[in-house]
Amino acid sequence: MKKITLFFSFLFVTCCCLNAQLVNNGGTITIQSNATLIVEGDVDHNSGTIVNNGTLSVEGNMTNDGTYTAGAASKLIMTGTTSSDLDMNGATVAILENAKTAGDVNLTSSVEVSEQVDFSGTSDIVLSDHNLVLAEAATTNGSATGHFVTDGIGKLNKEVSAAGTYTADVGDGTVYSPIQYVHSGTYSSSTINTSVTNMKHPDVAGPVAGADDYLNRYWETTTTIGTPNLQMTGTYDAGDVTGAAGDMVGARWESMEWEFATGAQNGTTVSATSTEATTELTGLNFYGKADLKVWLQAAYNTASDNMNTTLGTAGLIPQTSPYADAIDYDLPLAADIVDWIEIEYVGENGNPNVRRSALLKQDGSVVDVDGVSSLYLKDSDQDALINIYHRNHLPFSSATQVDLVSSTSAYDYSVSSNLYDNPAFVTDNAIELETGVYGMFRGNGNGDVNLTFIDYVLTRNNTTTSQSSVYSIYDINMDGNLSFIDYVLSRINSTTSKPAHLQ
Repeated sequence: MKKITLFFSFLFVTCCCLNAQLVNNGGTITIQSNATLIVEGDVDHNSGTIVNNGTLSVEGNMTNDGTYTAGAASKLIMTGTTSSDLDMNGATVAILENAKTAGDVNLTSSVEVSEQVDFSGTSDIVLSDHNLVLAEAATTNGSATGHFVTDGIGKLNKEVSAAGTYTADVGDGTVYSPIQYVHSGTYSSSTINTSVTNMKHPDVAGPVAGADDYLNRYWETTTTIGTPNLQMTGTYDAGDVTGAAGDMVGARWESMEWEFATGAQNGTTVSATSTEATTELTGLNFYGKADLKVWLQAAYNTASDNMNTTLGTAGLIPQTSPYADAIDYDLPLAADIVDWIEIEYVGENGNPNVRRSALLKQDGSVVDVDGVSSLYLKDSDQDALINIYHRNHLPFSSATQVDLVSSTSAYDYSVSSNLYDNPAFVTDNAIELETGVYGMFRGNGNGDVNLTFIDYVLTRNNTTTSQSSVYSIYDINMDGNLSFIDYVLSRINSTTSKPAHLQ
C-alpha cells in the first residue's frame, strides 16, 4: 500500500467540516482568525505543524505529535457525546473548551492552557496521571456539571507570581469539590499544585484512629512559593461526611503529623492555614496535641540527667496499659521507654475530664503507643489543664493551661513554676531531683492521690518476700525487683503525708 502524505494549507473565512478523521503527516495546517475547522472524528497530528489562530473543534481524540501553535484567543473545542482522549504532548492551548454533553475529556499527556478552560458542556476533564497547567492569566469556570477530575497522580497546576486568590476547580466524577487559596510568600516561577481524592485520608489511623467525625475527601497541595502562606478553604458534599459535620475542624497532614491550628468548619467547607510547601487538608475531629515532659523520681538518674529504662530493657513493661483504657503499645516496644503513664485533661465549660494512657521516654517526653508520635487528645479543648499520673508516684498538675494546638515546645513539668502548688497545703507537690529539676514523688503504694503511712504499710506487706523480674506497683524504685528497699523508699517519702496538688 502506498503511503500518501498530504500538505494542508487552509485559509478559512467561515467554516470547514471534515466528517472523518484528520491525519497530518508533515503538512502545515493554518486556521485563520475567525475561522473554524470541525473534525467529527479523530485528529492525528503525527508530524508537521498546526497553527491555530481560530477554532479547532474535535469530536473524537486529539493527538499531537507534531508542532501545535496557539494564537491569542484561539480555541481547541472538544465536542460530542462520547469520551475523547486529549494528547497535546505538553503543547500550549490558548482556550480549551469542553463542550461535551456526555463522556469526558481524558488527558493522555500534559497540557498547558494560557487563557481559559471553559466548561461549556456537562462533562469533566480527567487528568489521570498527567498535569494540566494553568498560566497565571488563565481562568476556569468549573462547576458541578464540569470540572477537573484528579483521579491519578496528575495535578492541576496554577502559575502564580504575586499574592492573590485562586480557586482550583477540582472534584471527582460525581462531586465538584473546589479548594480556594488566598496565597502569599516569595514568588519565582511559582506554582500551586492541587488534587482531590474522594476517600477518607489514609492517615486517619494511629494516634487519630478513633476519629468518628471526618470527611471522606481530602485535598493535596504542593507549592513552589517560597515561605508560603496558604489560607485554604475546601468545599465538600454533604455525602462526604461520616459522623457530624459540626464536630469536625479543618485538619492538615504535614510532615507525617496531624496539625489542627487554624482549622475550622463552616457549612459545607473546611479551612486551615498552612505555611508548608506540602500539605493535605481534610475534615476531622479536633485532636489536641499534648507535648509534655515529665520526670519520675524512681527512674531518674542524676549522672545522665535522664531516666533509666530498666523495666523496658528487661521486657517487664506489659503490652496492655495498667490504666482504665487498657490500650496496647505497638510491638516491639521502643528501647527508650521507661513505663506507661496516664494523663488527664481537665474539661472546660462542663466538658468531662478525660484520661488516656501514654508511654514515657527516658528523656521525659510523653508519646503515643508507637513510642514515637506526639500524643493526640480527641475532642479536647484547645487549651486545658493537664494532670499527670503514674502507678506508684504522687500525681501533679500543670500550673496553667497547656496549649494543645500550636505550642512549639513541650510543657515542662520539671520546672517548678509549671507545677500547680495548692496554697491550702504546706507539703510539696513535687521533689527536687537535682538543682532546679523537679519530678514526681515515688512511694505511692496504692496509686491514689496521697502519700501516707498506708502506702508504706502496703509496700512492706508485699515485699517481705523478695521477688525478681516483676512489674509491680510496689516496685518503688522501678528496678524490676521487690525487696525491703522498696519499703524503705516508700516510707521515706510517706512519713510526712503528702496530698496531690491537682486542679
